This record gives sequence, structure tokens and C-alpha cells, in this order.
Amino acid sequence: MKTNSSVKTIRNILASNFLFDQNEIDYFEASRALNDGIMAIERDEWHLVSEWLPEEHNSIYADLYGTNKWNPGLFRHLSDNVLVTIDLEIGKRFVSAAHTVDGKWNFGNGCVNKKVIAWKPFPTPLAEGDKNNVI
Repeated sequence: MKTNSSVKTIRNILASNFLFDQNEIDYFEASRALNDGIMAIERDEWHLVSEWLPEEHNSIYADLYGTNKWNPGLFRHLSDNVLVTIDLEIGKRFVSAAHTVDGKWNFGNGCVNKKVIAWKPFPTPLAEGDKNNVI
């Protein structure tokens, strides 16, 4: 089973609550542990764009959609910034930062013609005083 499929399966299980007997296991503790596992998987692996895009959330303009205040320059949804692998026509690849806007990749500089083939979330910043994760 591919990672994205596994993550979706776990999320569906968590949403249904059917695996947990409240008398045998603390559902909230188990769900927190599974969510932490999902986050670790999602952060450490590249996700193919053909299979999975970053989750989008409502933009500050979402409530204007369908009203007379909406205009074509506005957008309804966007994702957080993520790392992306870009495939150039000359056969080279490089990593950059980008996000999606209404399901399309945006690089923040108006350029939208780059071919994104994979993405992954930025790593969690090093916490102050956390020397255990430093090489």
C-alpha cells in the first residue's frame, strides 16, 4: 500500500471510531498517536503530484465567492508552502518552495509554468534548546 493510501485509510478509520472500544483504549490518546504518525510520514516522504496535492484551506476571499464583490483576481483556496521537485524540459530537476491556489501551483513570483512532479511539507523548525536532533 502506498503512503498516501495508507494515510487516507488511517484518517478514515479515525473518523469512524469503529476500531476503538472506549473501555479498552483511550480513543483520544490513540488518535493523537496515529495523527503524529501521519504527520511524520507526510513530512519525510515526497508525494507524487499525480497522486496527491497538499491540503488546501479557505483563503481570506472565500466568503466573497458568489457575491458581487468577487472578481477573477481572487481565489477561494490555498495550501501552505511546501517543498517541490520541479522537472525542467532540459532534463534537470531542482527543489523550490511553492503552494497551491485553487488546485494550481503558484511560486509567489507570478510564474506558473514550472512542472511540479512531487512535494513534501517543510520540516519542523528546530526547537530552541533541542540538541537531540542536531548532527
